Amino acid sequence: PDRLGDANQLTMAVTTRFNDAGTGREYLNASLGQILYFRDREVTLSNTAETDGTSAIIGELNAEFDTGWHGRSGIQWNPHDNEVKEALAQLSYRPDNDRILNLAYRLHRDVATHVELASIWPITDQVKAIGRWNYSLTEDNTPEAFGGLEYGECCWRVRALTRYYDNDNDDEGLEFFLQFELKGL
Repeated sequence: PDRLGDANQLTMAVTTRFNDAGTGREYLNASLGQILYFRDREVTLSNTAETDGTSAIIGELNAEFDTGWHGRSGIQWNPHDNEVKEALAQLSYRPDNDRILNLAYRLHRDVATHVELASIWPITDQVKAIGRWNYSLTEDNTPEAFGGLEYGECCWRVRALTRYYDNDNDDEGLEFFLQFELKGL
């Protein structure tokens, strides 16, 4: 039942990186790539031959700033129908390993467009607040959100989380999780 792809192709990509000369830390990178097909692909999931001579063009740009801010973006553009198929824009703030704040925008053409906000932030030395909110711009609803607390010592930690979900098939619910983790195993 598995299929072997009839790939007769060449993948071309270019990446550039910019580093701090003193520390070697990378502060910017950019990549661009595309696949050239030498033959039609007849082994596909849809059982319909794919005849385009090239794939979508994939681009990525990442930046890191000294202040703890990080930016990340990516795009998948199909030149055959002049349409963006997927896109990502993400901004993160991480002043240290214990504090993280993420804001992201994700586009999946003909599937969904989402905005996401997520964070882990210490309240005390042992207690952290954890949360994530995912909002669908396409459906104007919240497909998933969770929040809770984490308590940790040197060798273990425990998390108590509440998760809300709303699936496409009208399945909606509220779940409670209690997770115990041993560090270093």
